[in-house]
Amino acid sequence: QGPGGITVWLVERPAIPLVTATFVVPYGSSSDPAERPGTLHLLADMLDEGAGKRNALELSDAVAALGASLSVYATNDGSFAQVSSVRGKFDQAFTLLADVVSRPRFDAKEFGRVKKLWKNALKKRADEPAAVANVVAASVLYDQAAPYGHPTSGLLSKADAIDLAAIKAMYQKTWRPDRATLVVVGQITKSEVEAQLAAHLGTWKAKGDALAPPKLTTVLADRPRLVIVDRPKAVQTVILVARDGIVASDERAPSLSLLNSALGGSFTSRLNQNLHEEKRWTYGVGSVFTSTRGQGSFYVKTEVEAGQTGPSVKEVLGELSKLAASGLTEDELAKVKALDRGDLVETYETASGSGSRLAPLVSVGLPPGFDASASRGRQAARLDDLARLAKAHFDPAGFTVVLVGDKELIEKQVSDLGLGEPALYTAEGERLKKAESAKPAKPKN
Repeated sequence: QGPGGITVWLVERPAIPLVTATFVVPYGSSSDPAERPGTLHLLADMLDEGAGKRNALELSDAVAALGASLSVYATNDGSFAQVSSVRGKFDQAFTLLADVVSRPRFDAKEFGRVKKLWKNALKKRADEPAAVANVVAASVLYDQAAPYGHPTSGLLSKADAIDLAAIKAMYQKTWRPDRATLVVVGQITKSEVEAQLAAHLGTWKAKGDALAPPKLTTVLADRPRLVIVDRPKAVQTVILVARDGIVASDERAPSLSLLNSALGGSFTSRLNQNLHEEKRWTYGVGSVFTSTRGQGSFYVKTEVEAGQTGPSVKEVLGELSKLAASGLTEDELAKVKALDRGDLVETYETASGSGSRLAPLVSVGLPPGFDASASRGRQAARLDDLARLAKAHFDPAGFTVVLVGDKELIEKQVSDLGLGEPALYTAEGERLKKAESAKPAKPKN
């Protein structure tokens, strides 16, 4: 452990003349106050807007002068501050990172500018159908008031509730040495890391109590099977088919990732071969199990020509049904195992790749050796075990279909799919009452 209780994960890579260092704290958007969604996202935005002796412009110039890269961001379960540089410049780069995490300036003028940009981005999100589908799916699956029920970036309707005082208070409770883990990968030794921590973070002390972990909820069992966000005259429809997933630490996660790889997690997957390669209805389709500390979700997502909405939904549900009924073939299992081996090697052959993979493990409470043990589990997976998992996790009856597009056109195409009456939602993830749903949104393409 480092000063103040900092936990350190170090991967020495002597042959790579680069170093990546990432600070992680286990607080992301799931820790946002219910009345101020987006707080952790906005806090991350503010950390590199001036730190230590440098204002925002001076800090940016210092990073550029080193040929380094600096990024700060939040996810569902964690917040991250990362710097990468060549080995010869790392001492100086780490100085900047230390300032960002322990000595942010929180300048009022910079906050005003950053908040304005943030609100503009939230307004623009309503015009991006793929982003809207994500917002609505989270609200439908968890309820918008739940920790995973709102987008990491927050909600425009509640943006004005976040002021600089709220950001400063949240910083004191979350960005603390006793809650921080430093992940370092590259051409550096343990003694060198210890020296950097002592020199630049020796005085970083936690003040007051840390923020309590969020009370994570599970995916709602009672939810509509069909959800539509109306975009009159839209020429394309975003399709997001979602259901409950698992916690990141679930022992079934490695095997489920193999099934997902075969279904929609790779270019040669069943869904992509069907909708993209054969039918040419989409430029691409993918599926994923979200990796979260609490119960995550599983979803399939694509964008198709509006006139192919109904047939595309039918094909997606059909592929889910086939996977649930029969599992994988021997050839598919061999292929996804080979992909798994290749992905693991590719990820860990670089310092940045290793750091970018290890840091998220911290945020969801997984150990540093998780990837190695998970890969061993995937390589030992058997067809009969995978078939049982497929039946339990891919039955189309458990999915909610979220469609963002022209409501009138969509309803005609999906009326015979047995999905029931659609629930209508706004682009901000709020369910409309029947009287409100009669009023179409402003046309957008």
